[in-house]
Amino acid sequence: MNKTIVFVVLLISVFSIATTIHVKADYAVPTENRVEYTGNVHAVMEGEGIELWSDSLTIEKVNDDWNLIKASGNVRVTMENMNATSTELEYRLDKKIGTMKGSVEIYIVDDEVYIKADEVNFDREKEIYRGGSRDFVQIEKEDLKLKSRKFVYDRKASTMNLTGDFEAVQIKEGEDGKKEEV
Repeated sequence: MNKTIVFVVLLISVFSIATTIHVKADYAVPTENRVEYTGNVHAVMEGEGIELWSDSLTIEKVNDDWNLIKASGNVRVTMENMNATSTELEYRLDKKIGTMKGSVEIYIVDDEVYIKADEVNFDREKEIYRGGSRDFVQIEKEDLKLKSRKFVYDRKASTMNLTGDFEAVQIKEGEDGKKEEV
């Protein structure tokens, strides 16, 4: 019965937004302005190139459109050029902006950039990632390992701005195949 409800709710919500969202979950609770999914959530956002897994997911109406996605618990996301994990995700479909919080790990595939932070905000259209950590943001790109309190990575401009206590270390692959600091 729950899976039937999920399917019917999705058909209603799909026609209200430009993006088609397919969601599979153990349970769904629909209301007029939001649908809450819990348990083994898997969502595919066609047209956005986004696939998401989490413990819970909420899709909410913003300005009468189903535009706000909130995921929590073991969040894993794949996008066109990015793989990421965190404990929370909030994403606006209409603006293509999002925030990931809690043990965030992002790998930007095309650029081979790895980022580990407490929080990361991203803009998919501008291709800008910014974030920070109470301790240190850790960033790895090619043969560099960078640490700072905050960062801004602009993919289009190919720039990385680091602020706060900054550290850069060169790394290389050892004979055993493991990376080590030089």
